[in-house]
Amino acid sequence: MDANTWASNLSLGGAANWRLPIINSPDSECSIQNGNISYGTGCETSEFSSLYNTTIASLIFSNIQTGYYWSDTTAENAFFTYRFIIGHQGFAGTAENFAWPVHD
Repeated sequence: MDANTWASNLSLGGAANWRLPIINSPDSECSIQNGNISYGTGCETSEFSSLYNTTIASLIFSNIQTGYYWSDTTAENAFFTYRFIIGHQGFAGTAENFAWPVHD
């Protein structure tokens, strides 16, 4: 099962309709620009970067993993990812990453 399927089937605390966070690209604030793909540090427009930049997730949440977390956003046959420990937005084809579901 992929991370998107897992999140969409999640029922937690009586709530359904969970999903993976969205990463907006291009993002002119990201440290690396490659056409319509933005990655690196300093990104500001994704749901992950908003959480990282405005609240520093580690002050609010516990058990944040050092690896990358999947997003719902794709580019060039890869998914965007986010690494909270350093505030880094990246993208990967296939890899073992973590999932952080969000609910609207």
